[in-house]
Amino acid sequence: MIYEERLTLTYSNSAEEYLKYCQSDRLEQLSAAGGQPLCLLSGLIGDPANQYLQITAFEDVRAWEEAQAFIGPK
Repeated sequence: MIYEERLTLTYSNSAEEYLKYCQSDRLEQLSAAGGQPLCLLSGLIGDPANQYLQITAFEDVRAWEEAQAFIGPK
């Protein structure tokens, strides 16, 4: 099992839109690509509210590499 940490910084006026995208599409895309979304976090103290940290588990490096074509940054 390997874990991917992905940090996303949105424009401050689009943070809520990004969160809705993750809830409606992104987490489903990760699952379909073989990932297991573990958490999507945002900062309340210290880190800006428009910064998101996503942790996703993959079975192995090969599964992670194959998933990158489907879940890479757009």
